[in-house]
Amino acid sequence: MRLSERLDAVFGALADPTRRQVLERLLGAGSVSVPQLSGDLPISRQAVAKHLAVLGEAGLIERLPGAGREVRYGLAAGALAPAAAWLQAADRAWDARLQRLAQATQATQATQGTQATQATQGTQATQATQGRRDPHA
Repeated sequence: MRLSERLDAVFGALADPTRRQVLERLLGAGSVSVPQLSGDLPISRQAVAKHLAVLGEAGLIERLPGAGREVRYGLAAGALAPAAAWLQAADRAWDARLQRLAQATQATQATQGTQATQATQGTQATQATQGRRDPHA
């Protein structure tokens, strides 16, 4: 799976609040079974299984051996690393773009300020020159 496809799967899985609740439960418990999750969530076992399938396809969780026929699920180690790296790169690019925008804005304001100062000085000089002329001439 390409990185962009992997990121799409991870962010798509995380976009659903129920799947985020499942992940939070796994963070707290370490591993859980479908019956445990369906007891914690206001959805059926079938719905829990579907959410687990999406999380599994995204590589966020994995099946763990349980006692007897019980299937448990746990978080996959390092599953969020590619998404976290992408977010950090996007954050750096965003900050750099905003910094360039701020610099451009400051440069524009400085230029406008210089032009306004020059215009004011020119007006004052004209008024001073006109004030020195004899008004009766």
